[in-house]
Amino acid sequence: MRLFFNDDSFGLSVTVKAGTSPMEPRITEGQLGYIAGVTDVASNGAGSPGYSPANDVVLSWDTFTAAAQEAGISRLYGGIHIAESNQDGLVLGRLL
Repeated sequence: MRLFFNDDSFGLSVTVKAGTSPMEPRITEGQLGYIAGVTDVASNGAGSPGYSPANDVVLSWDTFTAAAQEAGISRLYGGIHIAESNQDGLVLGRLL
């Protein structure tokens, strides 16, 4: 994208609202899957029951390079790639 636009500026931000995780959503009384004290309270860390994210999270990228790096690292955290494939992909992307 940086090469296509001849500029690395991106300036995008996205807000992920509290309780909107597809894996641990907020479920309130009367909704299917409701469990008092679990699905209606925010998670307070690893191993804690509750919905996530506990608070709104703002993701932002000032540059295409920063967005590419974060996208790559997310694949590692998700267990989709190993570190070497992330590094190789970022290098390849800079060469094109």
